[in-house]
Amino acid sequence: MKKVLIAVVMLMVLVSASWAIDGAAGVGKGSTKLEAGYVGGGFGLGFNYGLSQDWTVYGIVSGVGGFTGFGVGTKYAVMNEKKGDGFSFAPKLDLLLGGGGIVPVPGLIVSKKMDNKLTVLGDASVWGGSGISFSWLGGGAVYDIDDKIQVAGELGIATVSLDFLGYKYTASGIGFGLGLNYLF
Repeated sequence: MKKVLIAVVMLMVLVSASWAIDGAAGVGKGSTKLEAGYVGGGFGLGFNYGLSQDWTVYGIVSGVGGFTGFGVGTKYAVMNEKKGDGFSFAPKLDLLLGGGGIVPVPGLIVSKKMDNKLTVLGDASVWGGSGISFSWLGGGAVYDIDDKIQVAGELGIATVSLDFLGYKYTASGIGFGLGLNYLF
């Protein structure tokens, strides 16, 4: 039982981390993006939709081994390079669905467009409750191959702590993600 619970928590960490590979600026009003990625041993497929220039909503399905995770999220760029700010900064909220419940995961994303093709980014997420807590701190880059196709990569550190029936377990490790994005 303990190993299953630890595996589910690690899955939640990795799914959450994969959602930030597109940076903080968002896709823009009425625009969409399809993301396919590999993060920490799992594959995922995500869909982003821009409600406004600054506000993006997204959904994802991700699988690791025999587990499948579903989630939705939103981010709002309070600072956005598309509006002339020096960098983009967006708080985000991911909602992981499964096991009969919803787990809210708050986080932050910061990104900077270095030139017309390369964007660097950093993101952080934390969550805690019911004897389980995790944190993610990562950084990466998105490269525009052309107007429609992007490749992305991210490297980060995940830390998970579990206090279950008197058993205390903490694990920390490096995770990475690779992504291919298609903009509509």
